[in-house]
Amino acid sequence: MRAALLTSNNNSRGLLRQSLFVDNYPDVLYNYGRYRIKGGRFQMNPRIEDRGNYIEIVDFYHSLDDERAGNPYNCTFDIRVRSGGFSGRTDGCEYDYKEWKRFIESLEQLISFEIKKVSLIEICVGNHIEFVCDRTGHIIISGEIGSDAGSHFLKFEFRTDQTALQPFIRELKKL
Repeated sequence: MRAALLTSNNNSRGLLRQSLFVDNYPDVLYNYGRYRIKGGRFQMNPRIEDRGNYIEIVDFYHSLDDERAGNPYNCTFDIRVRSGGFSGRTDGCEYDYKEWKRFIESLEQLISFEIKKVSLIEICVGNHIEFVCDRTGHIIISGEIGSDAGSHFLKFEFRTDQTALQPFIRELKKL
């Protein structure tokens, strides 16, 4: 088995990104905190971060069989959020992969100023994230995540700019 570690520091926030490419590695998903191995590639989970605040998509799983069968619950993922001094994680968000692709396309339209607002609302509990862009490229990210039982919720909001969304969108496309 061969492995290569590639390092780049090409995003505007100066965050270090590393990818580990492993030959002959099975197409499975392993999570290690902010990182995952999928199909022999060591990748970061999609994350948008600014001044200690962040949203991160973790444990993403897409069932092609469920999608082909017409089941709209064909993707699952968790959302981690830190906003100010508060943080939380919601487990088992469900979504339709076709809608996931539309969400990514909408984020691309947002950063090119074609639209002003994009929302991600998961099917079951109603966890949601909203991205609103003003005419100068500043983005307000807000939303609410909660538990299945409905006993715990985190309402959040923080600001960033469209340059922080570009690496996030690239990582989302890899899912």
